[in-house]
Amino acid sequence: MTMIVFRDDKDRANFRLHMALHTLQSEVNSKLGIRFYRGNIVNVLKEWFPDLPRTRKSAYKYLVKKGFYVHEQPRIDNVEVKTQKEIGEKL
Repeated sequence: MTMIVFRDDKDRANFRLHMALHTLQSEVNSKLGIRFYRGNIVNVLKEWFPDLPRTRKSAYKYLVKKGFYVHEQPRIDNVEVKTQKEIGEKL
């Protein structure tokens, strides 16, 4: 059994961003049109990328062009990861 342990809210936010990037990649590359997230994954990613295009494919192409997917793996070392608390304080 695998257990995920987070040290702080930054770890949780980092994990959430990483999973959102994987989900977007899986949805775009799915030949059957399968959706892995009940809502719109692009809206989730807009927390970190406010200027993200509206559709999944164009959002994926935008993130590939910006360098967030290297060799088919998400790369988040150049993203400022914010916690839900920090996002809420901004609103």
